[in-house]
Amino acid sequence: MSAAWLGQTKIVDLLLSEYRHSISIDAQDECGQTSLMVATRRGYPDIVDLRLQYGADADILDDNEQSAMMLAQQEGHAKVVDILEKAFKQSEQVTGAKQLKKKVQQVNKRQRA
Repeated sequence: MSAAWLGQTKIVDLLLSEYRHSISIDAQDECGQTSLMVATRRGYPDIVDLRLQYGADADILDDNEQSAMMLAQQEGHAKVVDILEKAFKQSEQVTGAKQLKKKVQQVNKRQRA
C-alpha cells in the first residue's frame, strides 16, 4: 500500500506482477481503504489503471461507505474518474448481478457490526 501512497508506479507494477498470487490486491487498511482507493484519492491514474488490470475491486466501500469512484470525484481527479468509469462499464457488462449482490453483502455486514 505504501508504493500506491507514494505514487511509485514501477514498484506497484513489479509487486503485482511478481507477487500477485501471494498478496491480497484488495487488502484494506485500518480505515477500510484499499490501495486502489489510496491511489484514487491521491490522483495516480497509472496506479489506478494497474490495480484494475490486476483485478482490484473498485466496488469495495471503506469505513465511511465511500467507493474509489466517490473518492476520485471528491478530490477532483478527472482522469482517475474516467478510468474508473471505463472499468465500471466493462464490469457491468460482465458481472452486474454479482456486483450488486456483493454491495448488498458489504452493507449488511457493516450494519451487523
